[in-house]
Amino acid sequence: EMRETMRRFVETKVAPNAHKWHRANDYVPMDIIRELAELGVFALTASTQAAEAEPAQADSATLAVAHFAPFATSVPSTSVTIKVNGSDAITDLVFGEVVPNVVLPAGNYTVEVVPTGTVTPALTFPAVLTDGQDLLVAAIGGANGWALEPFVMVNDRTPYTDGAKVRITHLSPFSSTLPGTSVDICTEGNVKVVEDLRYKETTGYLNLPPGIYDLKIAVGSTNCPTVA
Repeated sequence: EMRETMRRFVETKVAPNAHKWHRANDYVPMDIIRELAELGVFALTASTQAAEAEPAQADSATLAVAHFAPFATSVPSTSVTIKVNGSDAITDLVFGEVVPNVVLPAGNYTVEVVPTGTVTPALTFPAVLTDGQDLLVAAIGGANGWALEPFVMVNDRTPYTDGAKVRITHLSPFSSTLPGTSVDICTEGNVKVVEDLRYKETTGYLNLPPGIYDLKIAVGSTNCPTVA
């Protein structure tokens, strides 16, 4: 069955190397692309009623995996391994890093976040992936009394036709209270773009005029001059 074939392929050929490719800023190697083609991933199906081809629907989800949990006093000390169903998927992921375009077959998974050099997960959570999903999956918290936890957002990559599509999410637990994490997103000219954004809150997608923005994160309710 295609799903099981793709699952085995991802677990044996893609997952062990994805982070290495990311760190080297490399494209997916052509031998992997060729093997995927041989599996029929890039196959086209022709409609019997129209003279056009459409790509076959892959039974998979695409993830960006992020480490936004400042649980240690130095960045190297935040290094973790991400395990998926008991197998190492991403190794030596440190605070602030994001691994994009991780493709997994649709299905049920157990995800573990294991600090490097240990065997005990600091975080374990289930993940249910469905066909066609585009997700951000992040580890957040772990500082100032906030628990280490997963944070999942669904991405919508459909562009706006009349502006720039921007979403701003606050994932920095820099205060022990929720009101204490309040920030305003401002321009250098002290014009508020977003007001009173708190930890784990998101703006949703904003439609902003195209252009170059020089933004700063200011302490909430300070009318922008006080940078957080």
